[in-house]
Amino acid sequence: MRLLSMGLIGLVVAAGAACGGEKKEPQFPPNPSATTTEEAADDSWITDDSARSDADADPIEQQPSDDATELPKPEFTDGMSVNQAISAVPSHYDYVGIDPEVLAKPLMDIETYKECKITTNDHFTVRIAIWNGKVVGADVKAATPAKTECIDRVVRALEYKEQVESINTVDYSF
Repeated sequence: MRLLSMGLIGLVVAAGAACGGEKKEPQFPPNPSATTTEEAADDSWITDDSARSDADADPIEQQPSDDATELPKPEFTDGMSVNQAISAVPSHYDYVGIDPEVLAKPLMDIETYKECKITTNDHFTVRIAIWNGKVVGADVKAATPAKTECIDRVVRALEYKEQVESINTVDYSF
């Protein structure tokens, strides 16, 4: 039994040495009184903020208030094309899609164009950009400049009850 326990102790000692069982003493920084002047000036290891001067303090990032975080809104001008309206929207706006059938519904109704005297024989194409329920850009092609101008004016006056701060487009051919 004694032989067995001695063999076991030897095995444990050998395994401990093989696994890096050698114990290392922890390394402590040198005595503060023995440091050089240059090392003594570095107080970055001090955790008490009151012991550090304001000049050495880490800059604190200030979070802007809710009023200051308001991002720029798009600026639309009268007579913009669809591509100009799309380009006027800053990139930080997310796309919120509205069903194209909902947007095309007033464009499909011939009554929308009654002031332009559109008949069922007339052919034209309309592409519009909608922002927050209002048409902010339009591209119209019709047989005559007068009809093009009239249709353009009519579609730019359209308003939608679906109001999202996102640019949506719809194409329609009559």
